[in-house]
Parts: sequence; structure tokens; C-alpha cells
Amino acid sequence: MHRPATGKGLIPMSQIKVRKITYSAVVGSAAFQAGVSDYQTGKVDFDRYSNGKGSWHYERGRLFAAERTAAGLTVPPSRVGRRVSSVACAMLAHAFKTGSVI
Repeated sequence: MHRPATGKGLIPMSQIKVRKITYSAVVGSAAFQAGVSDYQTGKVDFDRYSNGKGSWHYERGRLFAAERTAAGLTVPPSRVGRRVSSVACAMLAHAFKTGSVI
């Protein structure tokens, strides 16, 4: 546990465990693909992926689709056949670097 830096009455909380993940794992996840699809169809279903990892991937898919659409660009398919699209991975990497997706 850590102590809060400032303020009274704050409850010390431990941080969650983090781990590295690849762009391919994000783009290839069902949650990411659902987020892209839901953005494109105007639906929102945050409860569909209520666990930590799934909800992050879902929201990243929505943000990715929103960023591409706002720029007037098409959203590439997440998969080409059974393989994760290297083009979609490269575009997601760029979105992370520019800060449009976290």
C-alpha cells in the first residue's frame, strides 16, 4: 500500500497489477472488435465486457473507430482471414503514440 501524497481522509489503496500486452492481442480480441462494431452502428454496451481486460479492449476499439472516423479514414478490418491484420495493428500503434487511444 502507498500513502496518499496530499489531502486528509483519503484511503490508501494498492495498485492493480499491470502487464504488457501487444497491439496484436488488443486488435485480435473479441472485445476490441465489438467496440469497433458498436461505434460504427451507434450502439454502446459497456456492460458486455465488465471484466478489466475486456472493458479496456472494448473501449480501445470504440476510441480507435472514433479516431479513424473523425479523421475521415476508414477503419481497417481487425482480421484478414484468421490472422490479425498487421495494418490494423500499425494503425492502433500510431493511435497510441499520438494519444488518441490509451
